[in-house]
Order: sequence, then C-alpha cells, then structure tokens
Amino acid sequence: HRATMKVDSNETSTGWWGSITKTMDGGKTFSTVFASDPENDYYYFNSISCSSETHCVAVAEGDNADGSYFIGAFVTFDGGDTWTNSLNSDNIPEGVVSIMATAWINDNEGWIGATSKERSGLNGVFFHTTDGGKTYNAEQTLPNCFLMDMSFGNTVGYASCSTSSGSSGYVAMYI
Repeated sequence: HRATMKVDSNETSTGWWGSITKTMDGGKTFSTVFASDPENDYYYFNSISCSSETHCVAVAEGDNADGSYFIGAFVTFDGGDTWTNSLNSDNIPEGVVSIMATAWINDNEGWIGATSKERSGLNGVFFHTTDGGKTYNAEQTLPNCFLMDMSFGNTVGYASCSTSSGSSGYVAMYI
C-alpha cells in the first residue's frame, strides 16, 4: 500500500499545536509520526508535500516562546521516523511572518512559499532547495502577495496570492 501523510491541528495549553499522521492502509488507520509539543511549542502546520513515500516537507508557522514570529520547514527522509527543521535565522529574511506552501519538482529540488510584512505591504517569498530540503535560499520575492499555495512542474511553477488588502487574488507564474 502507498503511504499517505496528513496534517492536523488543535488548540492546547499554549494555544498552538500540530501533528503529522501517516496511513499505510489507504486511510483506514493513521499513526502520528510527528507532533509539536502542546505544552511548549507555539506553532501549527499549514501544508505538507512529499516527493516520495519517504521524503516530505511540512511547513509550520506561529510564534517563538518570546512572542517573535516562527516559521519552519520540517523535513523527513525516512518516511516520518525523524524530522528536522531546516529553516533558521541564517536563511530567513527579516520580516517573514507566515509560511503556507511547499511543493516538489523531484526528490532534490523543491520550493516553500512564505510571506513577509514590509512597510509597503505583504510580499511573497519563494525559498528554493536543491538538496532535498536540507537547506534553503530565499530566491525571489513577489510584491503585494500573501502567498497561499503553489505548485511546480519541471519547467513552470504557479503560486496563488491574495493582495495585501485581501480584496482580490491572483495566480503568479514562475518560468
């Protein structure tokens, strides 16, 4: 049977919580393979994307314990047995406040999509990886984009955005 993973979130004592569950029987049963700590963590998951049964990235957002913004990209290479957050202060541009999307082209190349808050409004931030999600670089920003979702193929990518005012939306294409 093919493995499937999903993301679940609930409120807890911190007010933030998320878990990733996996099924090996087509959805009849699920087992938790990763969860935030409901007593100490302040983040939840927004999206998960898998390039294979063993390789997935789940993006999360929330707060750090000090109240600053938290965004993370948790990667597994072993079907969910271990997860590592591959985003840190060295590769997150200042002002990033939300992360909603992740998409894979193949096992090595993938993207995650976030949003930064600037004086001029919200901007979509596209992070790129070529090592399966071990490291990311902020490749491009898109003005006036609260990034909601994205999808990538071999030669083109699409991102759905809401405008900074929230009054309309659009689809951006990456070639």
